[in-house]
Amino acid sequence: MKLLIYLIQLMIYFGESQPTWKEIYNSKNWENPDPQQTKQSWQYAYAYGGPFSYCGGSKILGGYSVFGKSSFVSSILKLPPHISVKITFDFWKIDSWDSEIFIYLFDNYVASQSFTGDQGGDICGNMGSFYRDHVETITSTLSPHLSSSLVLFMTSNLNASSENESWGFNNFKIEIEECPEGCMFCQDSTISCNQWINFVSYWPGSNESDVWQVENNQTIGYSKCASLQIAGGIDTLFKGQSIENLIQNLPPHFKVHVVVKLWVIGKWNNEVFDLNIDNQSKYSTQIYSLDSSFFCSEHQVKIINIDANTYHTSQEIEIKMKSVKNSEENAYWGVQSFNLYVAKCSVGCEECDWNVVYKCIRCIKRWGILNSECIPAPPLECSLVRINEIFGLKTNSINLFELKINELDLVMKEIGQQQLIVNDIISNISISIQVQCQQNMEIFSFFRNFNECYGEKYSFSHYCTSQSKIFIYNAIFIQLVESQKELLIHMSQQKIEIIQVSILNDVETQVLILKIEI
Repeated sequence: MKLLIYLIQLMIYFGESQPTWKEIYNSKNWENPDPQQTKQSWQYAYAYGGPFSYCGGSKILGGYSVFGKSSFVSSILKLPPHISVKITFDFWKIDSWDSEIFIYLFDNYVASQSFTGDQGGDICGNMGSFYRDHVETITSTLSPHLSSSLVLFMTSNLNASSENESWGFNNFKIEIEECPEGCMFCQDSTISCNQWINFVSYWPGSNESDVWQVENNQTIGYSKCASLQIAGGIDTLFKGQSIENLIQNLPPHFKVHVVVKLWVIGKWNNEVFDLNIDNQSKYSTQIYSLDSSFFCSEHQVKIINIDANTYHTSQEIEIKMKSVKNSEENAYWGVQSFNLYVAKCSVGCEECDWNVVYKCIRCIKRWGILNSECIPAPPLECSLVRINEIFGLKTNSINLFELKINELDLVMKEIGQQQLIVNDIISNISISIQVQCQQNMEIFSFFRNFNECYGEKYSFSHYCTSQSKIFIYNAIFIQLVESQKELLIHMSQQKIEIIQVSILNDVETQVLILKIEI
């Protein structure tokens, strides 16, 4: 019984731990593509017909007398935000392979498989015991996979006519393990993925040569490798050269991830490639390409997905990629995709930092910090009201009102308006308003109340029996959350009022905190 329970728990655990794959592309039998799926453009070269053929009723890209000696297929696919990628396809080996090799590359993943002529059965092409045809389902998983794009390349080392030995494929399927909903980047487990945004992307298919500069202040050029365009590349960006770009106007943030798809072309013999962020090396590797089985114009090619990250708060970031040249032989490098991911400060935060845990340092106007996060700051509330009545005193002021705010060194006696921005370090505001009585005049007063008191306001009325009397209203207002405060003061002959501009229910709202009217 205990064993049964254990087995059930084990099944549940493995069931929950298995990734959920979402299909984003499926060639199926190259017919009726799903319009909801990612569009895919296949490039091919050295084909001897086609590009499609039929074998045993199945439609394949390539096939008998189509893909043979030197033939290759390539593509680059833009991927949604993801964690991992899985590629599955049916490879067709046709006719008399002499232990020759089929080679396939998916980004930095390179694999190969050899086949012989007697594998399989007679499906299409030539007939005979050494002209068999074989279908092999191949599956490759790239995990983790950080790049926003995926390079696909397939070829062989066949050396005879395509009528004698050939190949093709169909049912090409790409699946991804998606990032959680609403997340643009989910490869950093230390930070909630919904804080990441893809601030800027360069390549593929875009033309940003004017913002990336080669070390001699020239703009970077473009080239093609395996029919795919890259920035730099053969006879364009040489080993030993560098490129750089200053990216500006970053939003408030505390961390960045730079993800680059690097192509190295030609002979690289443990030479160093560096990626610098703000003049500091954040990624460095020695590159050896002489063991690569992926070729472009007779040059060996290696693809490397680079991820460099650092804590960062500046509004601009300088990216520099550089290579070292140890030998006189010409070799090249290029970039096919570049993404700058930025971990934004939380909503309402203007400056933040990461020191073991996330912390907001400064909020935007009208927001305040509570438990290291910014929230819309509630309006000021009156914690104390004291009203003094003074007899036998008359001022010489033309206006009946006089306003003083001690913390701001403000005295206001004349009719008009003022806008005040109160620093967040000022937590209490002491307001004193003097009202000169007139014969038989009634004074009404309103003060926004403290939450813990009964009612939502203090409200009073006073009656003047003569002109030789003055009422002085003293009130202390406190901030419940430390924040910058915007106050609007309106003074006329009949009233004085103080309004605070606040955010209530995500809407900018003017809240009356004090009014005295005659």
